[in-house]
Amino acid sequence: MSVFQSVMNKAPATVQGGGLWDSINGGLNDALNVWAKVEQVKAVKASTGQDIIQARVSPELANGAAIAVDQPQVSPSFQVAGVAMNKNIVYATVGILAALAVLAKVR
Repeated sequence: MSVFQSVMNKAPATVQGGGLWDSINGGLNDALNVWAKVEQVKAVKASTGQDIIQARVSPELANGAAIAVDQPQVSPSFQVAGVAMNKNIVYATVGILAALAVLAKVR
């Protein structure tokens, strides 16, 4: 029996991984399998034209929400002498007035 034949008759070497690495690998495999199923469903819908029909029936909103929420729009600004004032303008005005008051006290 030659050396080559004795090597061929041996079982292949296996690596015994640790518990942490096995669980990480299993979790990644599960995630990839779920993603593959999602992509498979998308491909089936695209091949039958179902995705176009679904987009016409229930379009995705501009903000990416799945459903529309009916809430009144709250205006972030208020009117002072006909000029719309928002939070940034008010803070800047107060900061300038405070700086002028400090300069007046120093002089």
